[in-house]
Amino acid sequence: MQKDSIKHKILNTAAVCFSKNGFHRTSVDEIAAIAKVAKGSVYYNFNNKEDLLYEVIKWGIELLNNDIEKIYSENLSDEDTFYQVLKIYAQNSLNYPELSSLVFSSVSDILKVEAATKVNTIFNELIDSTAKLLLYGANSGFIKDMNFHLAAVGMFGMINNMCRYYNEHLKDENREIVYKTIYKTFYNGIVKKNKD
Repeated sequence: MQKDSIKHKILNTAAVCFSKNGFHRTSVDEIAAIAKVAKGSVYYNFNNKEDLLYEVIKWGIELLNNDIEKIYSENLSDEDTFYQVLKIYAQNSLNYPELSSLVFSSVSDILKVEAATKVNTIFNELIDSTAKLLLYGANSGFIKDMNFHLAAVGMFGMINNMCRYYNEHLKDENREIVYKTIYKTFYNGIVKKNKD
């Protein structure tokens, strides 16, 4: 098996384990066993468990940003683009609830200073890119003028909490209820009703 495919397998497995069990309750031994790789392979690709978490979060945000870029290349209407972007954020929170909680919580309590700083940097990059998307919407007349960084942080917090509630109380319902509720919540809050 190639080095990159082993690393990808470890990242996938770690994302699921961190999401299911949280950071502290996940061991490198468990990740290696589920990924069906030697424990040494984990340490060959990652310095430690904190580094692995950082790489999982970085990889997840890169995938998220790639999915969002695809939406923008589809030339959808402002409303459809907005809905699809919110849906991608929600899908990420629904599929990896604990991992999403880790990203949007205070990682300084979980990780050592260096790893926490790296995760916070990635999180701030995600907030910056989301704020730019909101600014783009404002410049096109679709979104109200506001502090877009605060709006981005609020958006992620609300999406994460709505998805957590869905996973704990409503998971027998169709996921579309989450996507539509998130969309309506944000649409009513930040979208201009009468575009000029």
